[in-house]
Amino acid sequence: MYNDHEELKDYDPKGEVYIVKHRRTSYKERLAVVQHCLKNKRSYKHTAEAYNVSYAQVHQWARKYDEHGEEGLLDRRGRAKKESQLSESEKLERENKRLRRENERLIMERDVLKKLQDVERRRDSQKSGRK
Repeated sequence: MYNDHEELKDYDPKGEVYIVKHRRTSYKERLAVVQHCLKNKRSYKHTAEAYNVSYAQVHQWARKYDEHGEEGLLDRRGRAKKESQLSESEKLERENKRLRRENERLIMERDVLKKLQDVERRRDSQKSGRK
């Protein structure tokens, strides 16, 4: 039909569901959106229109729900994993980062002490030179 330049009657683009202004959603609202989407045969466009969220966001929530269940809809930005949730390599990586930060701090502390000694030595030599 498209190639014959005929009108597609079942096509309803609804451009407004693809570009929606940012708004915050709660965990319960995200869960309701995903459940509505799943009940309606994964109709992302109609779900996005019904809940006033973007098509991409509905798709992303549905994918996270499929992969991780309800826990996948939680907002974990800015939160580090608990020690018990880390794998052995992640624990080693975290310890490595901690040791690097401590090493950098000690190097800076050493440099400041060297500078202080240098300043004191110069001040003392200037005083002794004047007398």
